Amino acid sequence: MSVFAVLIISSLVLAACAAPEPEVVVETVVVTETETETIVETVEVIVEVEAEVPVDYGPVTYHGYSTTDIPTLDPQLGEDVVSINFIENLFVHLTNYDLITAEIIPEAATSWDISEDGLTYTFVIRTDIPWVKYNTFTGETSQEVDEEGNPRFVTAHDFVFGIKRACDPNTGSYYSSIIAPNIAGCEDVLYADDPENIPVELVDAIAVSAPDDSTLVIELAAPAAFFLSMTPMWTIAASPAWAIEAHGAEWVEPGNIVTNGRYVLEDWVHGVGRSTLRNPLMPADMQGGGNIERFVTNVVPDTTTGYALWLNGEVEFAG
Repeated sequence: MSVFAVLIISSLVLAACAAPEPEVVVETVVVTETETETIVETVEVIVEVEAEVPVDYGPVTYHGYSTTDIPTLDPQLGEDVVSINFIENLFVHLTNYDLITAEIIPEAATSWDISEDGLTYTFVIRTDIPWVKYNTFTGETSQEVDEEGNPRFVTAHDFVFGIKRACDPNTGSYYSSIIAPNIAGCEDVLYADDPENIPVELVDAIAVSAPDDSTLVIELAAPAAFFLSMTPMWTIAASPAWAIEAHGAEWVEPGNIVTNGRYVLEDWVHGVGRSTLRNPLMPADMQGGGNIERFVTNVVPDTTTGYALWLNGEVEFAG
């Protein structure tokens, strides 16, 4: 056998022994897709929460300090912050300021009317505000009575007296120079040539009157759109003529003073301290909020001493 033949036979044998070709199998897989839907359900759950009951601390005493005595408690004479703060608590005024809107709001006057020419202001005065006095011996507050035993309430006549008193130069009212140019006739009395001998007719000409207990009429010297903003002033507040006539300048002292505000004067030791108590006879709608039953103010030599009292928890305010 030739070599060539052997090679051919070998090639055939190798070809016969070669690895078989892989079989390709095609498999079809059916995939089923399922769509999952997510449903969110909102359920409203009502939970009852117990309302927090405010803590009732009851009546409290508010302690403070001041480096000065009160110069005066007389409404017509008040000119400094210390005096005015106490006068505001002891006496009601014709009107008041709304601390939020700065508008004039009722106080002793429930309403008012201004004439078309702007010269006449007519106020309706409430008749349920009692004049009261604190008894320094019994510690009780009682309503004042007149000579016939009738209870005294604030009237328009008390405002007439207070305003005319402010116009009187002998009173020495610091702020009278502000109201005098506006109220007809007031300036003539305030700047009278002879203050010691002012004619009665000149005083009577001050254009403020009370047709009845609940009506106060004030006539202006000239139209003044700002006049209503002056009516909360303590200078033209109602004053107790009978108490002033009985005690003179001493009418504001403890045991003598007659007031009509939210607080009454409990004690006042000049140069030492003073205290006021809530007026239990004040009409309910005028008592104001809060639970401060008593204000006690001690006079100290300086603010350093007052600050030390505050650090020690002995006072809560300065004034």
